[in-house]
Amino acid sequence: MTRPVYETLEDRAEQIEVAKKVAVAWDCDVLCLPRLSRADYKLSRAGRTEAWAEHKRRRVPMEKYDTLILSRAKAEALRRLSELDDVPAVVFVQYDDALVWARLTERHMEKTVKAGRRDRGDPFDIEKCIEIPISEMRKVKSPGG
Repeated sequence: MTRPVYETLEDRAEQIEVAKKVAVAWDCDVLCLPRLSRADYKLSRAGRTEAWAEHKRRRVPMEKYDTLILSRAKAEALRRLSELDDVPAVVFVQYDDALVWARLTERHMEKTVKAGRRDRGDPFDIEKCIEIPISEMRKVKSPGG
């Protein structure tokens, strides 16, 4: 059975805007990868891959929850890419009030919780997930900030 793809054009536009902010703040090139790729972004400098990244959009203030819930399958795929290139795996999260990032580490993979969204009525939205503490998130600096 093929799952529906929920990503909208608006979602993609937001992802591109975050990529532009990251490129400026981190002084790197950010390539937005095609839908359904193992990562959302490839970050590079001078043609060398520097990181693989996932983008998440959370329509809540950053401090609403103690952790970011991320699909374990997505986290594993992202970590495999990063291990192949010996570069970090990173998660960028656009909250209503902040753009933040965290490095995905082996420690995050140690504990799995069953979680996900329930508002779409899709039973496949509930899956094994990992949690990244909000306390580990760092703000993406804006130019001059």
